[in-house]
Amino acid sequence: MSIFDIATYSIKIKAIIRYLQKYLNMVAEALILIAYMAVAYIVLSYFAKYMWYLFMSTSVGQAYAEQFFYSYQMTNNVLNKNIIALSFYTTAISFVICFVISAICQFLLISRYLYEGRGFFSKLFFFGLPLTYIVAFFIRYTTVFNQMNISFRIALIPTMCIFMGCFRLSGKLLPELVDIINKNDKTNSNGDRYN
Repeated sequence: MSIFDIATYSIKIKAIIRYLQKYLNMVAEALILIAYMAVAYIVLSYFAKYMWYLFMSTSVGQAYAEQFFYSYQMTNNVLNKNIIALSFYTTAISFVICFVISAICQFLLISRYLYEGRGFFSKLFFFGLPLTYIVAFFIRYTTVFNQMNISFRIALIPTMCIFMGCFRLSGKLLPELVDIINKNDKTNSNGDRYN
């Protein structure tokens, strides 16, 4: 084996390591995003549960329970669920749905023209709310929450916090349709590149 062959293999191995490192970093970033959002949602849910029980221990809370029994019962049903499992489930579903839709938008150039040039509130309004509705629709049919307004409230916080990270990850990870077309235009039918 010549020195040239050893150098060539060394360069190829370094390229493979860089390639794997790039995708492993993105997987780690996605897992950290999911974990932080799930923990934040757990903390927020326990805080809401604590505030609800404090409210219900007052005379105003008791009057609310008598006058708006249906709302009181729905809130109790949500807060009496396993909050940790619900938080992880909702966060994971939000991430998967947001990432799939952001990947489709990235591939079809929708992200380039409709997402990247927008401000924070425009992104929340034009992408965050529809994604929240899609996640809520999925949660409605896969959990015991059979009303859309409850599913929407459960899905709102995780989806709003995750969807921007999903668009950023899909922008780094996936090519656009134009990139694939341009790559195919540069090669002829034999696979040789044009000059």
